[in-house]
Order: sequence, then C-alpha cells, then structure tokens
Amino acid sequence: MRAFTLLPTLAIAISVAASSASADFTVSGAKKITVSASSLASAKKKATAGSISSDKKSITFSGSSAQLVVETGPKNDMMSYRIQGLRNPNLVVKADAILHIVFVNTDDDMLHSLRFTSKIAPFDAKIGTKGSVGSADLKPMSGKSFFGQEFTLKAPSKKGSYSYICSTAGHAAAGMYGTITVR
Repeated sequence: MRAFTLLPTLAIAISVAASSASADFTVSGAKKITVSASSLASAKKKATAGSISSDKKSITFSGSSAQLVVETGPKNDMMSYRIQGLRNPNLVVKADAILHIVFVNTDDDMLHSLRFTSKIAPFDAKIGTKGSVGSADLKPMSGKSFFGQEFTLKAPSKKGSYSYICSTAGHAAAGMYGTITVR
C-alpha cells in the first residue's frame, strides 16, 4: 500500500523536474495579430537595431532588452527567417535578456512558427513543440494581410547556445532555424 501511495508522488516530482528542465526560455503576453504590409514596415522601423557582424551572420543586442521583428523568408526562400534583413542570423543576447518579438508569417501557402529551444541542429523532421516555447503555428497570408504573433521572451540565465526553429513538420530539418547565443 505504501509503495502505491509513493508512486503518484514520484511521478509528479519527475514530471515537474522534466518541465522545469526544458524551460530554458519563458514566454509571456502572447497575442495573435493581423498585419498589413505598411504596419509590418512600421514595426521594422521601431525594432531595436542590433550590431550586425562583418560576415552578416550574427546580430548582437548589447542591452538587457530588445524589440525584434522576425518574418518568414522571401518567396524564393520560405524555409528561413529574416531578422534585420539577414537570413537565419545568430542572435547574441545577454543572459536573462527580455526580447519583445513580433513574428509575422509572410508565406502565401504554408504554416510557420517561431519556437525557442535548447535543442541544437540537426533537427528531426518531426521536431514538434515539446521542450520549446514561442508562437503558435501561424496561417499563411490572406489577401493583403499577414498573420502574426507578438510575445515577450526571456532568455535563459545559463550562458550557451540555443536555437530558434519552425516546429512545423519538416521545416527545421529543411533549414528553418537559427542559433541564439546567450552571453
């Protein structure tokens, strides 16, 4: 009888430990939005200008907070993200940095998401959302409107390399991901 009583307690303890161990990033204030081309351009102008590396592969944000606009790649490269005009850049942020993110799906025929995880490439075709936080799958554009999501992301306290990915089946495996380095 006593072993039976301890088993549910042990299962709860293991479940709580597993969920906190995968919670490297935290998200708050998520809300879905509909964006026009002009409001997307306006949001990009308000975004924090990070320092772009000379090889154009990294963007460093030196402050403790930043505003980012992340959009899916152009029509000829939809399995990618664009941030400050760069394709899947390495984002460099401080530990515990607060990132206010506007994610917009500019694709005209596919779902896309923006998730943050401690997993590192290569990615499974069916990576899913377990162990990650971020946006929901966003529908492709409709007419002249894009679907998006705004949220606030808190970077991990632990320094290291993490990833941002599209969790739609096959997308991260096809190259729709980037690295986020916490310093």
